[in-house]
Parts: sequence; structure tokens; C-alpha cells
Amino acid sequence: MGERRPRPLVVDTSVAVKFYVVEEGHEDALEILDAADEGRAELIAPSTILAEGFNAIRRQERRGILDAEDARNAWDDLLHAPIYTYAPEDLIERAAELHFESGASIYDALFFALAEESNTVVATADDKLLRRLEGTGHARLSVSLAEAARILDGNS
Repeated sequence: MGERRPRPLVVDTSVAVKFYVVEEGHEDALEILDAADEGRAELIAPSTILAEGFNAIRRQERRGILDAEDARNAWDDLLHAPIYTYAPEDLIERAAELHFESGASIYDALFFALAEESNTVVATADDKLLRRLEGTGHARLSVSLAEAARILDGNS
């Protein structure tokens, strides 16, 4: 029998930051990270996740949620996270279409374009984004962080 391939999963910035910042959803994010470490999932994202993640971590520091050392450590961890990144220029054409079709930002649409291309979904902790997509044909491209953790845990 052949070796079982890990399940691809697009993780957006809201999830990736929760890998390394203790906040609501951190435990579910760790379930996803564990699945990648154990070879049950292959985490993928547009490379824009790094710039977005850096800004999100710095925002946490400015708000006093992280001190300078914790922010630097979270950034270093994110920079070396087990996430395979894809060039946004390879996704931008479809992302623009998805933006016009769904109203999602072009940044979010990059993640959706990758999910579509990889025949998977985007795991997100962005409830506003999930609500925006509700009832549209694009809702199928995303799942909540908690749902993604359940899927990878095999309980769904």
C-alpha cells in the first residue's frame, strides 16, 4: 500500500498567528500545527502571510498583549512555521475574480484562490470574513478555526 499523503489545508494569517500567540483560538490552532508536525496535514498559504503575520504580531505588541521579546519570538516562530508558501503573482488573477465575486479583500482572496487551486479550504479565525461569505457560493472555500481542528483530528 502507498504512503498516505497529508491533507492540504490553507491557513490564513488569523490562524497562523494563533500558533504562537496565546489568545482565543490558540488551542485549536495548536491542533492544526500538531497535525502538520505529525504529517497529517500540509499547511499552505500565499507568501503574503509573512508580511500580514508580522503586522498582526506588531499590532499585538502595540496593544500591550505581547511584550517586545514575546513579539520577536512569535515573529521568529512564524517565519519558521511549517507552512509552504506560494507566490501571490501565481494566484492574483483568480484572486481578483474571487474578490469581485465575493467582496472579500484581495488579501483574503489570495488564500481562497490557493484553496481552490489545491482543492481544499481556508482555515480562518476571522468570524467577520466567515459571515461575509455566508450564503454565497464561496462559503465552501472556508471553515472556522475550530472546524478545521476537528476535521484534522478526524472527528468530523
